[in-house]
Amino acid sequence: MAFEPLTREDIKRVVEGRGNASRVPSLLHFWIYPGAFGEREAAVRELLNRYPMDALFIPLNIPAVFEAPADDPSYRWSHKDRSVQRRALDS
Repeated sequence: MAFEPLTREDIKRVVEGRGNASRVPSLLHFWIYPGAFGEREAAVRELLNRYPMDALFIPLNIPAVFEAPADDPSYRWSHKDRSVQRRALDS
């Protein structure tokens, strides 16, 4: 590995603004999708394996404005259905 992963306490201190870490946290794994590199995918995975992933990313389901999932019809931002009129939501 190119350098040691930061500790949980290092990351916590940086996120909370209570101090710094020995280096900038590595978040490459969140932004790079090896499959998007086609025939170079193996080389990209090899590169990513050389660097630690300092933060865990937990995906979340952000609600749409008007459309809700079938299993939870109230999970949307707007409390009203989409208006067919051309005016602001709060008018």
